[in-house]
Amino acid sequence: MDEKVLQNFPTTLYLLKVAVNNTLEIIDFKLINHGKNTQYSKEEFTKELIANNFKDSDLKKFAKLLKEKKDGKIEIKYQFKDKNGKIHTFKDILKIMEKKDNIYTLLGLGINISKEEEFSQIFEAVTDSNHMGILIYKEKIVFCDNYTKNLLEAGDEIYGISPAELFPDFMKPNIQKIIKERLSGKRFGKYHSLELPTFKNNRKYVEFYGYTITYEGEYAGLVIVLDKTKFFKHKKILEIIKNVNSTLLKRIFNKQMLLKEIIIQIKNVSYFKDVFLSNTEIKEKGFLSLKITDEFLIFEAKYNDDFDELCIDTLKELQKNIQKTINDINKNLTLMILKQALEQSFQWLLITDENGKIIYVNDAVTKISGYSKHELLGKSPSIFKSGKHDESLYKQLWENILNNKIYETTFKNKNKNNRIFYLKNKILPVNLPNGKKYFVSMGIDITLQKHLEDKITNIKFKDKLTELYNRNGFILTGSEKLNSTYKKLALAIIDIKDFRAINAIKGNKFGDELLEQFAILLKIFFHKNSLIGRIGNDEFAILTKFENKNKLEEKIKTFIKIIKKLEVQSFKISLNIGISVFPDDDKEIENLIEKALTALEYAKKEGDFTYIFYNKNLSKSLQKNIQIKTLINQAIKEDKFIYYFQPYVFAKDYTITSAESLIRIKEKDNLILPSKFIDFAEKSGLIKEIELIMAKKAVNILKKSPIPLSFNVSAISLKDHDHLLKLINLTKPYAEQIIIEITERELIFNTQEIIKKFEQLKTFGYTLAIDDFGTGYSSFSYIKHIPIDFLKIDISFIKNIEQNKKDLAITDAIINFSKKLGIKTIAEGIETQKQAEILQKLGCDYLQGYYFYKPMPFNELKKHIKTTNSLDN
Repeated sequence: MDEKVLQNFPTTLYLLKVAVNNTLEIIDFKLINHGKNTQYSKEEFTKELIANNFKDSDLKKFAKLLKEKKDGKIEIKYQFKDKNGKIHTFKDILKIMEKKDNIYTLLGLGINISKEEEFSQIFEAVTDSNHMGILIYKEKIVFCDNYTKNLLEAGDEIYGISPAELFPDFMKPNIQKIIKERLSGKRFGKYHSLELPTFKNNRKYVEFYGYTITYEGEYAGLVIVLDKTKFFKHKKILEIIKNVNSTLLKRIFNKQMLLKEIIIQIKNVSYFKDVFLSNTEIKEKGFLSLKITDEFLIFEAKYNDDFDELCIDTLKELQKNIQKTINDINKNLTLMILKQALEQSFQWLLITDENGKIIYVNDAVTKISGYSKHELLGKSPSIFKSGKHDESLYKQLWENILNNKIYETTFKNKNKNNRIFYLKNKILPVNLPNGKKYFVSMGIDITLQKHLEDKITNIKFKDKLTELYNRNGFILTGSEKLNSTYKKLALAIIDIKDFRAINAIKGNKFGDELLEQFAILLKIFFHKNSLIGRIGNDEFAILTKFENKNKLEEKIKTFIKIIKKLEVQSFKISLNIGISVFPDDDKEIENLIEKALTALEYAKKEGDFTYIFYNKNLSKSLQKNIQIKTLINQAIKEDKFIYYFQPYVFAKDYTITSAESLIRIKEKDNLILPSKFIDFAEKSGLIKEIELIMAKKAVNILKKSPIPLSFNVSAISLKDHDHLLKLINLTKPYAEQIIIEITERELIFNTQEIIKKFEQLKTFGYTLAIDDFGTGYSSFSYIKHIPIDFLKIDISFIKNIEQNKKDLAITDAIINFSKKLGIKTIAEGIETQKQAEILQKLGCDYLQGYYFYKPMPFNELKKHIKTTNSLDN
């Protein structure tokens, strides 16, 4: 054959001369066409290279094939290491060209089948596995291996049915949706773990892992099936044992109540179709009857194989335990009472005789009290009294137990070392048949719990920085004071002037020190008889008694004189005071606060160090606040809050990239803007309730939104850890679609705290933005530490950017600074084409304003998005 013709073959082609005896010896090898599969050059393909790469077993197998094949062609499969040591699998077709005695001349064609061999081995490993099965479907099931058939107890009838038919009815709509998506080519993984009936109505617990594949040129579903029946069945049986034994340990001393509770606990496991009591045994198939004294506990099977050996053995063991417990109930009543007392004691157990002398204590009593048993026996429990206030408590105790009444209370006791411990105690009077009476004291040491409750109360109602009452604590305690007095009380609210500016200029550390010093001064000046709280960032409230208005004013003037002389690190402060009076102005603490705040606003207008008493002439302002409060409460009650959306556009081509969510109150055909109510909502604390309502609405909108949406979060929310956690739990499934905005002026209340909150939000995937940038006491030095994604340049710079060089320069500086920090910029309030063009040239990333879009409902936003996307495409 002409070698030039042979060299046109698409893969490895060679001539091979071999001698064949018991094995095969390579005499000569000539490579005609180089397949380039093994990294060796044509020159390196020698007979020695070939011989070294063949195993002895391969050579013997090769020799045997040649001996059996007198003419024609043969096929061999072997492994060959390339120059880099990687293993390849080849299938060679060899034609016998010449044979003289035992010498063969062969023409060989080598085909690299490594990939096919690897896939074949993987497929065989999966399909031959004794631990998993495979099922393939299109519209119907087209392949099911024996493992899966055996698992589902199915024959060939499984072919041609929809895979949804294998699932319970409640899952079928979801499965049908998955099938539809897979057959349309959508690629995703899906996992299910559930209880299934087999084709023979036996119970199986199965795990399904679903994938999208191509099969016979079309999209199909591949399902890997794992049998978890033994594990889950065992788990369910163990759960039944645990629930029943847990019920038995409760020591319910009534047979019917005990059996009823046991049935409830068994049903909670959802294993049997039904469990019930019957006076007669049921011997029908699918029922198991266990005799308990004079009636039967009946189990009705859910599946054919429910009553297997494990189940029956378990239920019979439970039958013994239940019967034993019921037998115990019928024992000596006195012993049962004493036994019940011992079991309910949990920790502290102390018994006295009818004269109140201690006759028994357990080890817990000695450990908690510090006294030895010898020191306590024969003594009275009053040895633990912590003070005179306990005398009435002990008197009430004896009156109850001497009348055979159980007495429960919490005692504040002292141990041997005079340390206080708290005991949640139950005293049981026990009358024995011989006429003897004893008192069993069972208690739990709740000292740590009590201390924890005190700490929680401090966290909930105390200001961490000043240790004064916070707003909630002040309202709660103040309300109690109002309800317990008939005397006149003055409620004064003191505001430190320009505190935010002080914080920004002097720093948060100085601001915190100033607040601490001011709180100490209030405690000294108004002393213990007054209630003092920090109800705002820079607002303090005092509820104090007074004889008449003149003396009250003298006291306020004295306080102001002291403040005028006060210096903190050579820094002087100014303040204003608003005052309301109980009961003249109001009898409710929250209304008194609102009226004092109204007076405070007027005091601020009068200048530094002024104070004003609330009067009816200020009621118009208060009335306005009441109207706003009514408006907000009505909007909450009647679900009138809605979102409007104003898009952000990409500066380069004006396509919509995201949108700002703007809250409105819809009042019939009118829309009430947030400028009318949001300040009051924040000051009154109603903003939290509004944010929770709007977060739920936001989730429903985000489900349908093709773009990210931004939402404003108040600084109040960022300060309140529990409230912020509620917002996160509501929205975190859509965190990657959410941009959270906080106005720059809110940053200065505590930059470090903001950084921590922002870092927490970032871990959930939220995008973060600073709104109204440039209007507060901002500093680039701390912006670089806050993990934000966007800076929104305030409208005050944008509206004059065409005429005002300073505004242009500031905007340019913000954009350049942001770029260096990797922060995107958004310019808001754009109303002209010229403004948009200037911002494009400055390199601003996104634009927003009436020039592009006004705020609009969500459905209208979607239409605009669709339009701009189609234009963009």
